[in-house]
Amino acid sequence: QAWRHCWLDFLVAHQDWRGLASWVRCLPLRLGDRVDDHGRSCVDLTHLEERGLPYCTSYTKEILLQELGRRGIFCQSDVHSFPALLRRLAQCGRLFG
Repeated sequence: QAWRHCWLDFLVAHQDWRGLASWVRCLPLRLGDRVDDHGRSCVDLTHLEERGLPYCTSYTKEILLQELGRRGIFCQSDVHSFPALLRRLAQCGRLFG
């Protein structure tokens, strides 16, 4: 867990959007890790939302959130309202696919 936080901090500090996309793709997830019975993410995104996203440029943040969305993981900003969730699903190509 700690090594993931170190990589995240490093990639965010350097605004390495390619590295962040790869970081998300390499997250070890099982199918049951994505959401619980109530549709909430089972993945702990606290570090990402508190120490990663606030320091990303808008472009890097969007790349990161789209990669997470493609894996079925949504941050609090994506699920705070139904229109926000629909927008994220459409942007990452998961709305109709």
